[in-house]
Amino acid sequence: MYGKSRGLDPRIGMILIILSVVIVFSHTKLYIEWIFMSGILFLMDWFGVRKTMFQILISYLVLCVIQVLVIPNVNVTLASMISVFVYFKMIFPCGAAVALFCATTPVRVLLEAFRRMHIPLSISVSVAVSARYFPTLKDELTSIWNAMRLRNIKGLEQKIESMYVPLLMSAVKTGEELAQSAIVRGIENPAPKTSIVEIQIRSLDVLALMYFLVLAVAAIWVW
Repeated sequence: MYGKSRGLDPRIGMILIILSVVIVFSHTKLYIEWIFMSGILFLMDWFGVRKTMFQILISYLVLCVIQVLVIPNVNVTLASMISVFVYFKMIFPCGAAVALFCATTPVRVLLEAFRRMHIPLSISVSVAVSARYFPTLKDELTSIWNAMRLRNIKGLEQKIESMYVPLLMSAVKTGEELAQSAIVRGIENPAPKTSIVEIQIRSLDVLALMYFLVLAVAAIWVW
C-alpha cells in the first residue's frame, strides 16, 4: 500500500447515500434536513471540495428562500407553479451525499472497497466502466456543441443529427478503449487483486456514520 484515501471510506460513503434516501422519503422536518445538509457541507469543506460545496450551498439556499419566503406570500396559482422547486429541494440531501461521494472517491478506491465487500467482479467492472465513461461523455458533448456553434448549425433536426452521429461513433470507440484498458490491467486474471491505495474505517468515518444515523432515526421518529 502506497497511499491512503483522501475522503471518507467508500463503504461509509455508500451508507450515507442510503441514509440520505431514508431522510428524503421520511418527509422529515425542515430543521432535520438543514442539519443533514450542514453535515454534508462540513465534510465537503473538510476534504477540500469547496467549489462543489459553494455551488450546492448557494443552490440550496435559493430553493429554501423560495419555499420559506416566496411560496407562502404569493397567490395560490403562482405558488402551485413554483412548488416544483420545493420537490426539487427535497432530493437535495441525496444529491449532496452523492456529490460528496463522487468528489472524494476515485474509481480505484471504489473498486478496492468493492473487493473488500466481496462484490461480484461483473458489478465492479460495470461500475468502473460507467464511472470512466460519463466524464468522457461530458467532454465529448462539450466538444460537439462547440463545433456546432462554430459551424452555425441551426434547426432542431440538424442539431440532433449533428450531435447524435458523432456521439454514437465516440461511444463505440470509447467502449473499445475501456475494454482494452481493462484487459491490459489484468481484469481476466483470476489471481487476487491488490491496490496501491489503502482504505480503512477511521474515527472521522465512525463519527460521520453516527451523526447521520442519528439524523435518519430522528427523521423516522418525527415523521
